[in-house]
Amino acid sequence: MVSLNSNQLVTEVVKYKKRKLDTGSIIYDIDDIIDSSHPEYNVLVEYTKRVVLALGIFNGPSHAEVMLTPDGPKLVEIAARMDGILRPAIAKLTTGLGQISASAMSIAEPENCNKAIQTEDYTLINHSYNVCLINHRLGIFTANSFMEELKKLPSFCEVVFYVDEGDEIEITKDVFSQPGTVYLVHHDKDVIKKDYEKIRSIEESGGYLKNI
Repeated sequence: MVSLNSNQLVTEVVKYKKRKLDTGSIIYDIDDIIDSSHPEYNVLVEYTKRVVLALGIFNGPSHAEVMLTPDGPKLVEIAARMDGILRPAIAKLTTGLGQISASAMSIAEPENCNKAIQTEDYTLINHSYNVCLINHRLGIFTANSFMEELKKLPSFCEVVFYVDEGDEIEITKDVFSQPGTVYLVHHDKDVIKKDYEKIRSIEESGGYLKNI
């Protein structure tokens, strides 16, 4: 969310799915954006707004991870910063106004930001998954064939790699060794789910690796 004079504009609420590795590390699997039509949305938003105010974040972006438990929402972490994997083009296709654009608006156009704060919470234009890549074996990173396969997926929108062409990459053992994020966007969530499964299948076969 983005705050302006102690009022908050909700820009994205994302439901994380994580995966536990054999090493015991917990890594990100997918980020699934939700809106106010989801039953958990309001309780998470209202709780996070209270946390933001309690911590004195009265202006600017904030990013929180909240665990929804049987006893209600519990704060995992929060910081006065933007979400690290946001892409403005994806936000435009999903919520219409993402955290990066909203942060800029709160500084350059505060009157428009105030108007946005007063409007109803966003309704999704399209569904999206941020698919966090998980590498399964040692190899040399190569994007070419993987990109060709991604472009065949109906929901593929964008990909960001955290390694360079020709880098030797290791098996993913934590969040810092995940080699990239694929952004899927589509109006039909079933299409996204199928494309997600296809990406995981490509990964299992070493789709972005050359043998060492």
